[in-house]
Amino acid sequence: MDNRSLDENKQTVEIIRYIRHEWLNQAQLLKSNLALGRLEDVDRLIDDMVMKARNEGRLTNLNAVKLAAFLLTYNSRSDSLRIDLDVTGPVHDLSHLDNWLVKVVSHVLECYRKALSYDEEERVLVSIQTEPALAVEFDWQGQGVSIDTFSHLLDAAAKREPLLLEGERVIRADEIWLTVPCKKE
Repeated sequence: MDNRSLDENKQTVEIIRYIRHEWLNQAQLLKSNLALGRLEDVDRLIDDMVMKARNEGRLTNLNAVKLAAFLLTYNSRSDSLRIDLDVTGPVHDLSHLDNWLVKVVSHVLECYRKALSYDEEERVLVSIQTEPALAVEFDWQGQGVSIDTFSHLLDAAAKREPLLLEGERVIRADEIWLTVPCKKE
């Protein structure tokens, strides 16, 4: 077995370990809430699990394999920044945009990560919308991101990828929201 196969196998095992850990956490939350008779919380947890699985399924159906792998494994690689995922609109084949999408998403998430002002976990909602126009949206709300640092990093990233500045943006103390329109190919 060559080193590349060994590295890929190790990465696969790490991904499976992370996914198993996440599902076991969810199962423990369900069990605890059932034991305490909190049926509304159990219902909410199940709804959240179903929604997460549906969004992950929609993402994998877009045929952007590298993007799907990047997003589905992001939380296992990041200690302080977590993502939630939302995929809306009809399924399109995005294989021709796969490399570009990974580059753009990773640039923006890196801006968020580097702008974190303390070590507490922060969450960013990453939305991929396929209609009316293909776009990726990022939405963070809270207090743990330095707005000045984020803006500076985003401007620097936009020099490498100008579309980062072509979408809509809201950057203020408690919220950073931006939409990146997808390039036409």
